[in-house]
Amino acid sequence: MKIIFICASAEPGRDGVGDYSRRLAAALICLGHEAGILAINDHAVDEVTNANQSADGIDIKTLRIPASLSTNERLWFAKKYIGEAAPDWLSLQYVPFGFHPKGLKRGLGNELKSISGNIRWHVMFHELWVGMAEEESAKLIWWGKAQQYLIRGLLKKLDPKAVHTQTMLYQAQLKKLGVKAGYLPLFGNIPVTGEKLELRTDITFVLFGAIHSGGLIDAFAAEAARYASETGMTLQLLFVGRCGEEQYQWAQKWQAAGLQAEVLGEQSTEKISALLSSATAGISTTGLAVVEKSGAFAAMRNHGLPVISLSKPWTPFGVSEQPMPQGIVKYNGSNFNACLEQSIRYMPNANQVQQVAAQLIAGLPAQK
Repeated sequence: MKIIFICASAEPGRDGVGDYSRRLAAALICLGHEAGILAINDHAVDEVTNANQSADGIDIKTLRIPASLSTNERLWFAKKYIGEAAPDWLSLQYVPFGFHPKGLKRGLGNELKSISGNIRWHVMFHELWVGMAEEESAKLIWWGKAQQYLIRGLLKKLDPKAVHTQTMLYQAQLKKLGVKAGYLPLFGNIPVTGEKLELRTDITFVLFGAIHSGGLIDAFAAEAARYASETGMTLQLLFVGRCGEEQYQWAQKWQAAGLQAEVLGEQSTEKISALLSSATAGISTTGLAVVEKSGAFAAMRNHGLPVISLSKPWTPFGVSEQPMPQGIVKYNGSNFNACLEQSIRYMPNANQVQQVAAQLIAGLPAQK
């Protein structure tokens, strides 16, 4: 089978969906298939580049079309690339904000249909729309309704023969639109090296990636300090990757409780892998209902690292409560000991990229 992944950007290490597409393409090549990448709205390049990118030791043919070109120019290059590659499938890796700064790209379905001819479409929804939860503002809710309208139009125009998403919540939301979406679990973009680090404390929590505001850090730090005092154990909190400005407030609160904290910043994938393989538990601030779409959560699970959720309340409209994903426990403001005990004794099942690649192929119907 031959498949081309279409995403917005393919800048290594700077675009999560691009990194995802690259690793998935590499895994498919290892399984004996052909795969390439087409980035059709790339802000990280100034000119069209047609060169191999590498993931997990595999080279992937990649065409990157700069966002600075006109729509007609970008479509011309994309159509030419697809025509020369002659794939069996085009796989749209959909994130609304990848194609428009406000996630409101009009006419995307028409544009994509114009470059595909009779080639079958697959759509992977990494994100749907904003304003999905009761706690969000009226502005976000109306914004999300507009994004939902555009998704309906995109699906109608492309008429995809297969649709996937990586969260059970998104499956439920797509079902409400009349779309039957398969579940394709997310894998992390940090390859597992098997290396470990010598850590200085008895218990190490690691927070990898962006921190969402409103997390329960105050109560968690207070309980952690009490646990350290009662047990005599040493605890530290490490921040790694692009965690944002919020990490400094978190580190300050952790240190104010008498505990160790360190901001490591961006590190090599090898160093991150070793850290995730060595820590006691990971920390997530992504809403539990959508934590399965978090690349950081996926990376922690890939490394066998249990995760504690410190997220603020996030309650989706109009859908039943989804099952708790494997490998994560919710901190409620007063259950630190229970979270730690569950984390230590439970090692989550990890979705490795090779398994996900095989699952994707199984979910693409054969040509009739």
